[in-house]
Amino acid sequence: MRTHCIDLEKVFFGLLCFSATTIPLSMLLNNISIILLFVLWLIIIIKNPPKKINFKPIILLTIPYIILIIGSINTDNYHQLNVELTKNLPFLIFPIVVFTSSVQLTKNKFNIVLKSFILGNIIISLILLFIIIKSILEKGLSIETLWLLTHQKLSLNVGLNAIYLSLYIAISLIFIVYDFFNKTRPFSIKTIIFYLFSTLLFLIILIFLSSRTVILACFILVSIITFRYFSKKMGILKVLIGFIMVGGFLSASIISINPILKLRIESVFFNDDFDKNLSKEEGVQMRKKLWQSSFEVFKENYFIGVGTGDFKDVLISQYKKNKHRIQFRFQMNSHNQYLSLMVSNGILGLFLFLFYLGLSLSNYIKEKRWLLLYIVLLFIFCFMTESYLYTNKGVVVFSFFMTIMFKHFNDTKRIRYEKA
Repeated sequence: MRTHCIDLEKVFFGLLCFSATTIPLSMLLNNISIILLFVLWLIIIIKNPPKKINFKPIILLTIPYIILIIGSINTDNYHQLNVELTKNLPFLIFPIVVFTSSVQLTKNKFNIVLKSFILGNIIISLILLFIIIKSILEKGLSIETLWLLTHQKLSLNVGLNAIYLSLYIAISLIFIVYDFFNKTRPFSIKTIIFYLFSTLLFLIILIFLSSRTVILACFILVSIITFRYFSKKMGILKVLIGFIMVGGFLSASIISINPILKLRIESVFFNDDFDKNLSKEEGVQMRKKLWQSSFEVFKENYFIGVGTGDFKDVLISQYKKNKHRIQFRFQMNSHNQYLSLMVSNGILGLFLFLFYLGLSLSNYIKEKRWLLLYIVLLFIFCFMTESYLYTNKGVVVFSFFMTIMFKHFNDTKRIRYEKA
């Protein structure tokens, strides 16, 4: 009987890794993995009910879902409310399933889960690299070809949004760089080759996906990781000089690989010329109108917002009122997670969400869990220009990582105190 239970626990951990692997892949495959994980959890719970459950981390991690439920009080569009509650179910499933299971996310197991996630990103990145090479060989290396291989035009080849895929790859890069500089034992040759190959692959795909906010956030966090490591060995002044030189070389190399990224960066500061070339709004110009409309809706419903189910309808009506044609036509969200919460759930929702993020940050800083801190900071930074929790792919990656990181944090903290 005991052996059977151990086998189920191993299968559970395997499904957790499988869920991590499928996040960058097909949504259908990822949803199947989550369903299987939930079903197996039910079987384990029925056979071996947990003697004691720590509800504090579960309640903390389900705060985003609690915000949606609070927002249902003043909702009129119950169909959209049901859509939002269903889409955000991972905020319930992952915390409950992971924190009531007997699996302990030790450092080794946590790293296995992260490497499973990296594996999924390697698979999707290799497919995109093949598409890039094939297109360049067939059509030649020209600006026209690069346009067809940049941002959404590239990611749509695998049925993904460039902004979400960029975030997945950025998480992978942060882990690889952090693990490389903080490994206590020497790497094997195979591991070094794997890390160098993965880093180069991810950098190339990240450049072609050209998500400006993700690239900037990833660059800052990777620089911090690298700076902390070398400053301890070489001194701050030498590292700063080295960073300036390497940074300049990398910037020139990146622009030479895909000059379209340079145009996308310039569009942030020179929108008028860029818009005329593309015949559409991009970057800051587009977001200004989104943020303006969102803030106008928020000012009229500042405490609890317009409601979880009415967020989309009210925002689209505001675009129409403001004559923001493109935003209205494509029914865009706020492109800012904090503004989205302010519109749908008001100051109350925003406060609860910031509390949710802040508590994790304070715990990781206090216990010096720098990798966990960097990943949360990546999310926080990227939320400034995108509403990642507006879609299933964003909800899954955020709820999954917030859950496994907090589980790893709690388990390793308890083990350390028990040994002491």
